[in-house]
Amino acid sequence: IELVRVDGKVKYRTVVLANDGSKASVAKPKAICLDPTDGKIYWTDEGGYGVPAKIGKANMDGSNPVNLVDNIERPEGITIDIEKKIIYFSTQYPASVISINTDGYDRKTILTEANAISYPKVVGVLDSRLYILDPRHEKIIKADLPNGDNIKVILDNESDLKSLTVFQKRKMIHHTCLSNNGGCEQICIPGDGGSRVCACSVGYRKENEINCVPYKTFAVVSQLDLIRGYSLDSSAEAMVPVTGQGHHILHVDVHFAENFIYWVEFNRGQWNGIFRIRPNGTELQHIVKDGIGSNGIRGLAIDWVAGNLYFTNVFPHENYVEMCWLDGSHRKVLVKTTMDAPRELAVNPLKRLMYWIDYGQYPRIGKAYLDGSDWQTLVTSGISNPRDLTIDMLTHDVYWVDSKLDQIQKISYNGGNRQLIRSNLPNPMGVAVHTTSVYWVDRNLQTIYKASKLPGNMSMPEKLRTNLPKLRDIVIFDVNNQPTDESNPCRKLGNGGCD
Repeated sequence: IELVRVDGKVKYRTVVLANDGSKASVAKPKAICLDPTDGKIYWTDEGGYGVPAKIGKANMDGSNPVNLVDNIERPEGITIDIEKKIIYFSTQYPASVISINTDGYDRKTILTEANAISYPKVVGVLDSRLYILDPRHEKIIKADLPNGDNIKVILDNESDLKSLTVFQKRKMIHHTCLSNNGGCEQICIPGDGGSRVCACSVGYRKENEINCVPYKTFAVVSQLDLIRGYSLDSSAEAMVPVTGQGHHILHVDVHFAENFIYWVEFNRGQWNGIFRIRPNGTELQHIVKDGIGSNGIRGLAIDWVAGNLYFTNVFPHENYVEMCWLDGSHRKVLVKTTMDAPRELAVNPLKRLMYWIDYGQYPRIGKAYLDGSDWQTLVTSGISNPRDLTIDMLTHDVYWVDSKLDQIQKISYNGGNRQLIRSNLPNPMGVAVHTTSVYWVDRNLQTIYKASKLPGNMSMPEKLRTNLPKLRDIVIFDVNNQPTDESNPCRKLGNGGCD
């Protein structure tokens, strides 16, 4: 459940409620109503992911969620009579409209199938009358409250009914949020008894009670159909999600200094290729969209020192490793091969090396210089289905996950000192390293994990976020993961003096 401020030029947006694994959180919300005079939010929820089908209640900032009703099936619409403090909600099975007070008590069934309703999808209330939208019977009816008497059809034989809202000019109220946005820098949310809570937009955290500052460190995670960012400290939403229909997102990477998130879209027709966007959701750009093989772009890696982007491009009988500038221009083929099958990539600009995973008949991990020369194999044994690799920029070690061996392993930057970091992982898909920790996403467990990056440390990993279906990749957005190298010749004379 999200909130967006629409009374200013900047559309500040924040997540009010998300699934945190508790029964009082949110899973599949269907409908929502508010009581700003009391600072409360009410919603119907289909349930799932450990959350029961229910009527939920919380403060309007998402705090103190509780379940008012959880012994129902298929809840649908919900509305509130603010003056009388009565909630009305509908269920699809059995078809009914029910009332409760705002504490969840005094439950009363007002209408049922016996009253000729089949699918009460939306409900509204005004002046002691209840309004019900029924798309199955293609009608809108009204009934007198409190008992549902005097039922009348006010709209009939209307196909494709979707929603209904009852509008009435309300009495002028006085609230802190109505004066100078309550003193809040971004979002003012009504609280109990005329109080207010200041909140920050997605991508920002509270600096104090009223001010907000951007997140400087967070995990960027792809879930095939969306990208989300999570704070490493609180697991709060740290970037505006990349969402919408039709996404098939494989790998993600970031450029901290330029403040961009990059990702690969696969199997989307004209939307295949590489995209980038700001963490605040602006400046979406399709930077690589032409000359893409029928098997798509797979690997993606950013050289943040020289300002180049590397990717693998897969055709039926040929595989390419290519590079371009960060905006997609000045594209160049570095490696063309019919014998190897390079897929995932990782770049170490300080050592000036590129690492790759080969998906061929004999899986392996190799390295090359950043111009594609000196192609070498580093790992050929004890590897089965490598899914992702990353660089620890503090030690320059190379980490990878293997979803068949269910392991995380590492080697030194030159291929030696191989060590096992984690084992018995059901289905690890993506891996990242930040300071002293290794992070990975497990598709089967739908969870982001964090643990010590040291070999032999078998302490229980920490769950950063769970109930995330279709996990694919993870990368850490942080300045320490992309240290600069002022001695690099490509940083001098403007692109190293190259035209």
